[in-house]
Amino acid sequence: MLPVAALSLGLGLVLVTASAVIGTQTAIADRVATRSGAESTAQITGTWQLVKKPPRAPTMAKVSDGKKIPKPKPVVPPAGATVVWRMLASIEGDFGYHDVMAIDPSGFGAVASWGQGQGLAQVRDLLPKFAAAEANPPVDAPEGTVPVIAVNDPVARVGQLGVLSAQGWSTPVVVIAKADAFPGLGSRPLLVAPADSLLPRLGRSDPRLAPPRDPVPVAYTETWVWSGQPVAELAGTLEKAKATVTATTTPDQLGLDPALDAAQRSLGYLVA
Repeated sequence: MLPVAALSLGLGLVLVTASAVIGTQTAIADRVATRSGAESTAQITGTWQLVKKPPRAPTMAKVSDGKKIPKPKPVVPPAGATVVWRMLASIEGDFGYHDVMAIDPSGFGAVASWGQGQGLAQVRDLLPKFAAAEANPPVDAPEGTVPVIAVNDPVARVGQLGVLSAQGWSTPVVVIAKADAFPGLGSRPLLVAPADSLLPRLGRSDPRLAPPRDPVPVAYTETWVWSGQPVAELAGTLEKAKATVTATTTPDQLGLDPALDAAQRSLGYLVA
């Protein structure tokens, strides 16, 4: 009986160890996906660099004289890529800033990294909610209300109406879903919105317009291109399109994160 008991115990320890290794690997993969966003990302000087003959935002003086803000042309990202806009904004009545990420829901899901676990997979299933919310806004929502997914925000609640604002613009928003994580999440609470709904609310600060020839600055928005290509190929493609790449990120850069590096190293001890 003793050999059988020892064998059973050994097999049990192997299964427990294997389960722990798989669980740790999944957690690391999900953390990397959350931090990196995609296989490669590149920041460019401005979205207008991806538009042929982009309309230019008017100066503040011309806006004051009644000049209308031109309609942006469609932004066409490189094949296999999607454009992501990032900015800081505040919610009326809340203390501090939120990260805000504007995405193209139709193309984002195929490009972003979703890890290995069920958590981010379920978050990916939230993307179609944007189209449904835009087609059927809440009856008590003001006109032009932008649907958002609130990420890593314990205060937000589904159905909550609010006002999101930054330099020179504001818009009503409604929380249509909540999530603990999302590709591209940083250290601050994140609001994810469909670009076609949010960006027009920025007025002359719409990043799809060429910047105005104006001493009055527009609100700052970062333009990132996310891709499943290696970062060198993505940067080369953007440079051929005459877009100026100012920064790049890859999942490998997360090896500099002590917490993730320690977790990865610990797997060796578990299987040894």
